[in-house]
Amino acid sequence: MKTFTRSFAIAGMACILAIQLHAQQSLKSLLINHGAPSCGSTSSEQQLFTGTVSGNPLMLQSCNNGLPFYNVFTAYNPKDKKIYFADIGSGNTTRMFALDYNLSGVINCPAAVIPDYIYNYRIDQLCFDANGDNLAVYNYNQGIGLAHVKRIEVATGLDIPGTDKPLQFPAGHFPNSLSWGDIVFMPNGRVFMTFGNSPSQLYELINFNAASPFDASAVFLADLPRPCYSIGYVDGNLIIAGSDGSGCYYYTWDINGNSLSAGNNFPGGKTTADMTHMNVGVGAAQELQGSNIINSTTADIIYYVYLKNKGNIDLANVQLANNLTNAFGAGNISNVQINFVSNAAGLTLNPGYDGVNDTLLLQPGQLINNYPVAGDSVIIELKFRASNLIQNHFYYSSATATGQIGSGANFLAVRDSSNNGNAGYIDVDYNGVSDDLGEGIPTPYVYSTLLASNTLKFDGRIVNNSVSLNWQIENETGIDNYGIDRSEDGIHFGSVMTILVAQNNQGKYNYSDNPPVEKSQQWFYRLNITDTKGNHTYSNIKTILFTQRTGAITIYPNPVISVLTLQVETRRTQVAAMVLTDNAGRQLRHWSPALSKGLNNIQLDQFGTLTSGVYFLEIYFDQQKRTFKVSK
Repeated sequence: MKTFTRSFAIAGMACILAIQLHAQQSLKSLLINHGAPSCGSTSSEQQLFTGTVSGNPLMLQSCNNGLPFYNVFTAYNPKDKKIYFADIGSGNTTRMFALDYNLSGVINCPAAVIPDYIYNYRIDQLCFDANGDNLAVYNYNQGIGLAHVKRIEVATGLDIPGTDKPLQFPAGHFPNSLSWGDIVFMPNGRVFMTFGNSPSQLYELINFNAASPFDASAVFLADLPRPCYSIGYVDGNLIIAGSDGSGCYYYTWDINGNSLSAGNNFPGGKTTADMTHMNVGVGAAQELQGSNIINSTTADIIYYVYLKNKGNIDLANVQLANNLTNAFGAGNISNVQINFVSNAAGLTLNPGYDGVNDTLLLQPGQLINNYPVAGDSVIIELKFRASNLIQNHFYYSSATATGQIGSGANFLAVRDSSNNGNAGYIDVDYNGVSDDLGEGIPTPYVYSTLLASNTLKFDGRIVNNSVSLNWQIENETGIDNYGIDRSEDGIHFGSVMTILVAQNNQGKYNYSDNPPVEKSQQWFYRLNITDTKGNHTYSNIKTILFTQRTGAITIYPNPVISVLTLQVETRRTQVAAMVLTDNAGRQLRHWSPALSKGLNNIQLDQFGTLTSGVYFLEIYFDQQKRTFKVSK
């Protein structure tokens, strides 16, 4: 049987506060606080806030559901859109209440009359994933920093088979208790935790899914200056809060910058015993699929437009808009066609869309669900003919996604301008917000007539830790050289290399490039083709997303005596999992180093006690597994 105790009034908070470091429009939050009307009070009250982006939250509603202040968890469940309260104060049982606040309409205050579920044990944490399952950390051995993590089906309170995993906390950062703390899911699946007291510590949970080849790990992020028992995700950042008897406070953790803010007073002078959040979010991307030159001023162009519900609630009145006149000029658009490439969300296209007078790709008034996750997105193929095109001119096109929930004071509307690329480019920095800087780049199209589009094939991808560019031209008559241009924003290009025509290549070329690691996570490439008369034409633009890149790894010395040094190059801040095994596959050592963007030097110093022999170091990062043979 699982047991859980709480020795402090506000332990186990899942808080979200109405403060944000940057203003954005693609993600907005509604906050639900189980607390009290004033800091230090224990008179139970639930408050619902909106307006979090402005930093000046508006309390939409205050309620009293009859549950006590102490020993009550709360969490929003994205599966049924209800707010759950778990009362663990009644002996060795948990009373679970699923309350409907009508979050997508006019909010009301339901009463907790009788529990929906009763468990014959006290739960460890209350934190729902995108499938509506509770994630819990339990059976903690502080001496070795080892716990377990698993998922629990909320309707039965039973463990979900195959989800239980060992969870290792990093050496030097073992929390002194799991009774003081909480867990939070981001809508994109990342998980953060705060545990312990004096100090409370902030972690990211990795490798907790059953599909991961490693045990789960808690990656240490920061010590918190004052006791904090609550963590939540709002508008792209984490908020961690607590109370130590001298006030109610919170800290903001910048997910991209890996930095902790100074402490601030809890908004509105409220007390919180536990909080949860609901996120409204949308994301869009647009990718050039190709074009066919019709004559000296006309081309048929094809885009793929991607739309995704990035929040944890259904998105109403969802829409995609693309005004082709803005990119190609008035009177230049004809033969417009739209079709679904993928329609997992079951939406309906707008038959009147022409990109000029009617710029809406979808029928109005539709809803895109957040659950199940497999049905939260669509891909639309957009075909059209553009006339009066100018040679080597760049035409930049964007799609705009919009949606909303609520009514009256809790009306929350979101919008996102498309980023250039496929669905993987909607949220390049993987922080759950799709309109950060660098995530609203228009999709470029350059019109060229010197080479018909069907004679040139230009591609780029990540191969062996570099950008491999490949192109093939059927007829090189009149061509002098190929210039390789590179850009950080898809608009301003600079020359990287010039390659002269080589007849023995038979029109097939390749080039390997390594852009600076400290620069952007995405780069853009094109060919600048020069003919023998000095005229220029350009290829299509290829976008490379470096978060998909397997970073370079160097290990030394090998054979190792006591300390193995690793040089790991990565394009983004992330966490690696490293496991040392013997020939029989037994795990001997485990590390979870945090990696910064660029070159990292990591020392693994637990080899001295190993006997001579051959070992295998498995490294998991950039969503891939690498294995190295290490001799001792």
